[in-house]
Amino acid sequence: MTIDRDVEERLLALQRGLGSLDTRLEYAERRVRAVRNEQFVNEFLGGLEDIGELGAVDT
Repeated sequence: MTIDRDVEERLLALQRGLGSLDTRLEYAERRVRAVRNEQFVNEFLGGLEDIGELGAVDT
């Protein structure tokens, strides 16, 4: 089966576009995880004074 050159070029462009989309999706997923981790830490430590002020850490 012969593939038309135009169709082949379109498929290659689509593959490149999907690769770019995949990269952006991975970045977005990492960013969401980072925000969730930051929110967890803020909630976990919420209401606490600075550890250095408590004398637990030598500042």
